[in-house]
Amino acid sequence: MKKLTKFQKQIIGIGAVLVVAALCFGAYFIFFDKDSEAKPSFSFTAEELTAIKGLDERATFTFSAEKGKASAEESYMMSLAEGYASVNDKVKVVYGKGDDPCVLSVNGKTVTVDVKTAFKTRKDGTPYSTTVKALFNEAMLGKKIVDEYVALPGYNLYGDMVNSAGLAYVYDPVERKDLKYVYIKNRHDELTFIPLNGTFYLADSIMDLDTSTTATMVAAVRAPVATDVIELKYKDDKEYAELLKTYGLDSEESATAIILIEDNDGNASYIRVGKALTDGTGFYAYCNGKKDRIYVMQQSISNYILIPKESFLIANFGTPLKELTDVFSSITDIEIGVGDEEPIKAVLMTDEDKKNHPINYSWKITAPDRFISGDYDYALPNYGNMGDLLNALCALSSDEVMSAEVNEESLEKYGLKAPYRTYSWLYKGETRCTVYFSNATEDGYIYVYSVKENVKEGTKDTIGISRIKKTAFAYLDYTALDYVDTKLFTQYFDKLDSMSFSRGGVDYTMTFEKDKEGAVTAAKINGRDADLLSCRNFYKNFIHCYVLDEYVTEGEKPKELLKISATIGGKKTEISFGRISNMKAYCLVNGKSEYVMEYDLLETLISNVDALINGEVIK
Repeated sequence: MKKLTKFQKQIIGIGAVLVVAALCFGAYFIFFDKDSEAKPSFSFTAEELTAIKGLDERATFTFSAEKGKASAEESYMMSLAEGYASVNDKVKVVYGKGDDPCVLSVNGKTVTVDVKTAFKTRKDGTPYSTTVKALFNEAMLGKKIVDEYVALPGYNLYGDMVNSAGLAYVYDPVERKDLKYVYIKNRHDELTFIPLNGTFYLADSIMDLDTSTTATMVAAVRAPVATDVIELKYKDDKEYAELLKTYGLDSEESATAIILIEDNDGNASYIRVGKALTDGTGFYAYCNGKKDRIYVMQQSISNYILIPKESFLIANFGTPLKELTDVFSSITDIEIGVGDEEPIKAVLMTDEDKKNHPINYSWKITAPDRFISGDYDYALPNYGNMGDLLNALCALSSDEVMSAEVNEESLEKYGLKAPYRTYSWLYKGETRCTVYFSNATEDGYIYVYSVKENVKEGTKDTIGISRIKKTAFAYLDYTALDYVDTKLFTQYFDKLDSMSFSRGGVDYTMTFEKDKEGAVTAAKINGRDADLLSCRNFYKNFIHCYVLDEYVTEGEKPKELLKISATIGGKKTEISFGRISNMKAYCLVNGKSEYVMEYDLLETLISNVDALINGEVIK
């Protein structure tokens, strides 16, 4: 390729510069010389924009105040003036000159704004509407174009604050943290909500509030929004009263609801809710004695203002536990009412009591007497059922409150006048909680209420009636026996001092040898060595005998087929067995408590005893 001379390179360089310059010049015409629309810095109508752009005369706005140091009225006029200037460069704005707040010079005329007459203000002095836009338009453009009064940003022409969608607030919004109370009166109840440390409480109610429903209500009443504002026109007070009557707003007695709130500064706001609109889209409302207008409030108000007290409430019937295991230490006594039967009563075991039984047991049953036999003045409970029940009761709650008031009428209505079940327990020696249950309804629900008593102070609180699903509380079908240990005998083999059994009219005694740790090392039956493993297997079958039900003797008791006695620490338990049918066996504990068990279990015990007597091995 032929090299370019220095001169040729210079010519090419100059040509490149000219080309770039030409491109830039063209770009200027393409991008900068277009008749582009200037974006106004103020909101004008299309007609106003056209007229402002066509303004041929020079106009000057002069403000006595400096920018950033103006009043609300002056700031609005400054923004409006800057809006004109942003559309037409013949309009100039001057600050910090003259003695009057705002002077417009145009077409050889001078227009001075009287702030007092050009602006309407609220009671607190805040301006909310003005005529200055119409005044400026007429002076500069020769016509008003827009209505004489224009609402200032954030307000409507009535002086109501508006939200971002332009909908009017019925009264000025109040911050949640500034609310002193909320009062609602509707067709159901009178409710007063009081905040404490950020949480709302319902006065005269010890029940907890549904936080979701209450939060929605508070959000609605602290900043109620109207979908429409209706201007009222009338000649005299009589006509005004009749007008209010057509909207259901003539008195509190005829109103659908009353809302009253007060903030921490003592400012109160009041709403009277009247009739519903015929199309079902809302309700008419009257606020703070404003006689020139009423409001249309959304239909959704019925979801949080027109509802009964119960819709705000949650019933916590129990005494919540921090840990599930607390049920074995913090519950000191229990009483379970099962229909018309004598209640089951249990108390927390003492440390001395626990030494006599396996580690699982925390309570002892002290009534009914029919379950108590042997040398102890109590029976052992079914610790699994008892613990599960109390855990469920302590956590029992419902968000579907049927009646906040517990009285003769509500008890009758919800089948609680004669409760189907009653559960009562003492929590940490301080709070006695008693919960009452109805029988299940055909559709699978049960009704519940409770009473909480501070045993030290002697005060009682009643938790209102709620509805819960039967499936949420699985204990209503439990019989008294479900709360008693259904094992015929409960203890470790190595704790036995001796055992005996009677078979065929002959008594046999099993004795043991133990090492220094107390473990059984050898066994004898009537003084003859016995296979220790077989003895243990026999005992294993014996302690796994569970009863099915209580037995009520009618006539003679079943004939005794086997009797087994076990002695521990000098305390003897004696159980007699007989046959009821091919399926069921009879057992009598210490000559007092009668039960039914499976006959198969009795057959196993009989064959085991026969094997031990004959020196056979029990596997």
